[in-house]
Amino acid sequence: MRIILLLFGYHQKGNVLSNEAVFDIYFNSDSLYIDSYFGLPNGTFNKDEHVIVCKLPVNTRNSTPKYLDVKLGLDSIDCSDEYTGKSYFKFDNSVLNKNECKLLIVSKNEGGIIEKEKQTMRTFNEWGTSSKRILARKTIEIPYKKKKINRLVVSWRGGYEYCR
Repeated sequence: MRIILLLFGYHQKGNVLSNEAVFDIYFNSDSLYIDSYFGLPNGTFNKDEHVIVCKLPVNTRNSTPKYLDVKLGLDSIDCSDEYTGKSYFKFDNSVLNKNECKLLIVSKNEGGIIEKEKQTMRTFNEWGTSSKRILARKTIEIPYKKKKINRLVVSWRGGYEYCR
């Protein structure tokens, strides 16, 4: 019995299970102008000072990160890249909820930052953070699925899965 549990634990660490989802979110900065997408005056977004974060469709405790840094551009998307616990954060049924998420433009040093090899997640209190640090908010729908890495791209229509 112990060997079966050890094997399942090993399998679980290296795979995304049927009740789990992984998110990898991109903003197509080649075809979408960030300032106009968020309704900001031209020149407001500065990639050296600001970052776009996505409040994921998860309901976690305050200490657990739920804001994932959004990557700019589509050049770094690798559809053949497989899940490793070192590279991605995964979420299970107990915290996953509806498909609605929120995009925010925040100061790069905002909140507690947890970095993995390919992803950065943040913990901060969105409603307790100074409005000077949150430049914009936009709610979108993302069509995520379980048992996979959801490589989602933000577009004018919302979000879509890049790797089908």
